[in-house]
Amino acid sequence: MDYAIILAGGLGTRTHMSKAKAMLPILGKPMIEYILDSLFKTSLKRIVCVLGKQYSDFNLPSCVDIALQKEQLGTADAVKTAMPRVNDNDGDVLILPGDAPFISSETLEELVKTHKNNNNLLTIGTIRLDSPFGYGRVVREQNRIVRIVEEKDASEEEKQIDEVYSGFVCVNTAILKNSISKIKNQNAQKEYYLTDLVEIVSNIGKVSSFEIKDSFEAKGINDLFSLSLAEQELQKRILQKHMLKGVYIENVNSVTIGPDVTFLGEATVFCGTRVLGHTTIYPEAVLGPNTEIKNSVLYDNVKVSHSVVLDSCIGKESTIGPFAHIRNNSYIGEANRIGNFVELKNTSTGYKTYASHLSYVGDTNCGSGVNFGCGTITVNYDGKRKYTTTIGNNVFIGCNSNLIAPIEIKSNSYIAAGSTIVDDLNENDFAIARSPQITKSSYAQKYNYKRVDKN
Repeated sequence: MDYAIILAGGLGTRTHMSKAKAMLPILGKPMIEYILDSLFKTSLKRIVCVLGKQYSDFNLPSCVDIALQKEQLGTADAVKTAMPRVNDNDGDVLILPGDAPFISSETLEELVKTHKNNNNLLTIGTIRLDSPFGYGRVVREQNRIVRIVEEKDASEEEKQIDEVYSGFVCVNTAILKNSISKIKNQNAQKEYYLTDLVEIVSNIGKVSSFEIKDSFEAKGINDLFSLSLAEQELQKRILQKHMLKGVYIENVNSVTIGPDVTFLGEATVFCGTRVLGHTTIYPEAVLGPNTEIKNSVLYDNVKVSHSVVLDSCIGKESTIGPFAHIRNNSYIGEANRIGNFVELKNTSTGYKTYASHLSYVGDTNCGSGVNFGCGTITVNYDGKRKYTTTIGNNVFIGCNSNLIAPIEIKSNSYIAAGSTIVDDLNENDFAIARSPQITKSSYAQKYNYKRVDKN
């Protein structure tokens, strides 16, 4: 059985943040999730994630084993912590840094394949850099890898080497188990370096390298500034991919598109727009300006402007905004109009239903052809529990109406403006629930309201 070990137990002191470094977001997605997504696409059978003192920051899938490193004594110590969860002496172990999120599944598969095809005991992923400062240098003798030397321990001659260690390692499981305890902390940092494994194994058998051609894939995140630069590069690549397939983006410097967003055809994205999470955009959608969409599906010809759509689906030909808020697993049917300052929460609507302005519709199942007048509210909360409103087809709800849930308004009903409805309505009912108007002639003079005379 082949294993993967992710080293995510570092404190990330250089970020100066309380959150674990591997949980810092890049385009709205934690670093560790990028690594897991790539691993899930490979043929590796088991994943062990080494966490440290900030383990409570993580929410990992149940299929990932967790090993806790009580003290941060170095990368070799972290691997040693994971070894009790690596049960077999057969196969290989792929070791990955938890702060290098951009590695692709294809590169990981190629690294493992190269390791196995060449019968290596140990294979290290390497990259070549014009400015290798800060990286461990790969030291060769007669073209044979003999060790890796860290920046702080390197001689001036060794610092000139441009081939550097990426942090990715594939090693025979039995060799790893037998060798990991031999690593010492005789270095400038007084830590147990996993890189020392290279020198130990090179005295036993074949150690080789696998060059990662795209150095960005092996880019490590050291601090918040390097995270920002890496995010910019990733964003550039994502936008380029979508634009080359027909997605028009008005201003690439003001638009954010996450790594798990899918465009299924032509679309338009205006400035100030963020599309994140597992979002799917169907053809001819128009997003923005100044719009946020996350974990949602927008079908054909949807238009969303100056609005927020979270965890919801918008049916084709519907228009959202400006200044609308759709959230909590709402499903908006086809050809709807959800307009200015309207909020929908956990609500479904049918065909051609309109809520054009200043309404709140929560926990509601609504049919087709319904008109929500301005200021309509479904009153779903009594201070303790949430209740459901059910509305049939072709219902007209007048302005400033309150529907006190739980309630059912059946099809073809009519609710007069200003009504507070507490009882169910049957089909074709007309409901009016407001106090009669009382007018007292000339009575306003009693209150002496300040008047402004125009001269």
